[in-house]
Amino acid sequence: MLEVHPPHEAVHSWKDAFIHIGIIVAGLLIAVGLDQAVEFIHHRYQIAETRQALRIERRVNINHFAMQTEEFYRFVPKLQNDLAIYQFLKAHPHAPPEQWPGKISGYHMMSRYTDAAWRTAQQDNVLVLMPDREVQDDDQLYRLLAGLSDNMAAKEEAFYEMSKIAIQTPEPSQMSPEQIEKEIQGYANVLTLYGRAAIDQRVLSSHYPDFKPATTYADEQQILRMSGGSPQEDIRQMDEMVERLRREDEAAIHDEDR
Repeated sequence: MLEVHPPHEAVHSWKDAFIHIGIIVAGLLIAVGLDQAVEFIHHRYQIAETRQALRIERRVNINHFAMQTEEFYRFVPKLQNDLAIYQFLKAHPHAPPEQWPGKISGYHMMSRYTDAAWRTAQQDNVLVLMPDREVQDDDQLYRLLAGLSDNMAAKEEAFYEMSKIAIQTPEPSQMSPEQIEKEIQGYANVLTLYGRAAIDQRVLSSHYPDFKPATTYADEQQILRMSGGSPQEDIRQMDEMVERLRREDEAAIHDEDR
């Protein structure tokens, strides 16, 4: 705290008075300047520390993104095979396993994306010290990652619902028609969620190219059975739309920064 003391000697003239006032004002200005300098250095440290934490968290999420893509290509064919088995059992009730068009396999891997550094930056009010464009870019990234994490949670919930039937009747060939139908609907639901995740991954990767590898239009079509028109023409048109939107977003942000 600043303490202002009266002069130890008597003031004999206006000149002396102004000198003493000047000394006090100079002292206050120096103190305020030092305080602002310390605050400025502290803010710079906070920003640097936050950026480092966000860079590390980004690398971790990129690894999870790559793993999600790899798991997509490994597990989706197994889901489609399992669906085919239950559809076969619907058409051929109680058929033994040796007649099935494959083997059932439900082992899968999932992991959530992390956002601890981002939430800490929000809670500590560090983001208000950073450039708006940088904050907006990170905010969009974390929103897209949150959508992928929500998708994983929905898939886990769907798998739990499907497991209730398997717990009641472990042997698929012994399931009732109603149970078979529920399993078919369950697999269709899970595959739809994987198709939605493929779309979200592709969109995220188009905005943030360091998140790779990503799924493709062909992967989405293969799951969601999109039909109508030429797929290649659709892909070309959508690529053009995405690129145009990206340029327009960059132009809007650039104009705002000026």
